[in-house]
Amino acid sequence: VQIISIAFILTSCFQNKSEIVKDNTTDVQISSENIASQEFSSTDQVSTEEKQHSETDTLFNSELIHDWSKEIMTSDLLEKQFNYRADTVKNIHWPEQIDSLLYYTTETSKVQIYRSFNKDILLDTDLFDSDITLSSKIKIGSPKMEVSQILLEEIRSNILMVHDEDSDISFTFYFMNDSLYRIHYHSYID
Repeated sequence: VQIISIAFILTSCFQNKSEIVKDNTTDVQISSENIASQEFSSTDQVSTEEKQHSETDTLFNSELIHDWSKEIMTSDLLEKQFNYRADTVKNIHWPEQIDSLLYYTTETSKVQIYRSFNKDILLDTDLFDSDITLSSKIKIGSPKMEVSQILLEEIRSNILMVHDEDSDISFTFYFMNDSLYRIHYHSYID
């Protein structure tokens, strides 16, 4: 058990080491340690909300997950309603490749996209005040009954999690007073 713990600690330390990445196109240096600290964290909010509403309804639907992530990334509202910032990051698989982390934010909402080559991957989203719509109908302020009808799923609690088969990608919908007040998306990529 001690050997496994030591290996885990060493692996964790190695993965969290600081790297300086130089973007040749803009001549800007960015520390990956700084990128991590600048990321928008909603983990504390999620944990608090999940404790308050211990029951969570779960729905498995990979197709919806992928459709919704594309809808967010291609929404013209990102440029209209959100502030924009980008950071460079070294691609761990192709060290000569410089990728980007794109941040779209409002006062209370955020969308984070990883851009590699010509491919965008939605990493993290927290919507509280946006008009971004999923499935042409689901958005902040939608009644729980309407979301339930769109998904063809009874929502008994105030939290509904929709995830893929590996649970690497998920959307979590939070309801208060039978109205959708938060949409959280989280994904894991290597």
